[in-house]
Amino acid sequence: MKKIYFFAYTLSILLLLSGCPDDYHEFSEIRTERTSTVLLGISGEPSDGPYIEIIYSAADEDRPGYNKTVREMVSPPYLFQNNNVIMKYEYIEEGRNGSIGYYKFLVRDFEEGGAEYLRIINHSDDKNIEFFLGGPSFSTSGIPIPIIWHKNAPIDFLLRPEEKPSGNVYFPLGLYVIFEGTRIGDLTVTEAWGVEDIATLYRKELARDGQVYLTWGGYNSLTKMVDTKEYAGSVFYGVIKPGEALHGKESISLLSISIGQGDLLESGRL
Repeated sequence: MKKIYFFAYTLSILLLLSGCPDDYHEFSEIRTERTSTVLLGISGEPSDGPYIEIIYSAADEDRPGYNKTVREMVSPPYLFQNNNVIMKYEYIEEGRNGSIGYYKFLVRDFEEGGAEYLRIINHSDDKNIEFFLGGPSFSTSGIPIPIIWHKNAPIDFLLRPEEKPSGNVYFPLGLYVIFEGTRIGDLTVTEAWGVEDIATLYRKELARDGQVYLTWGGYNSLTKMVDTKEYAGSVFYGVIKPGEALHGKESISLLSISIGQGDLLESGRL
């Protein structure tokens, strides 16, 4: 009898707990999503033939959810953006008291097949080349962070003015950009800036002329920005010597999405 009573008591407690409003559940899985990369410029001396090899991942249309590897030989000046790449992220769903929230965390992958797989190989015997990040396009990413800008003009729209918004825009962190006619920020842009023009801005920035800026927690120069916690060690510009290569890595934010602390991609309520 005591065993039956104990069983009935335990069962009643479990039933009460199951009906308790403070119920909690958690669910997680790895998912994929199509995105784009930031603009990446390559500057260098001209030559009779292409001497720069760029290898990267692109969405494989024959295998949905996967990337294929693309190899191209190019000549400078060269402006690269891949508008179709498959990234992975961890989706976490948490629920309590009938309220459900979700989080997305980017899974960074720099190996072949990964969204940030990148190789830029300088096959020249005697020519240096430069590379720089031109920032994500507002039209492709929605909330581009970091925005790289010069004289209140996002650099990606100097490189591709035909992509600029049709009206004035408040960008993240309070940067108000004017797009009226040929005006972009404080500049009048009648034709696209060249890759070499932007490479020159980066050279001046590294000489501490304060020409290139990022919007992240305020208007700080690029050289100061790489010393902050969020972008400590980040790479936005560099030189690839003859016979050497650049490999995609943690310090190069190649994807055109918002990446913050813990590589946070997105959070919200369902």
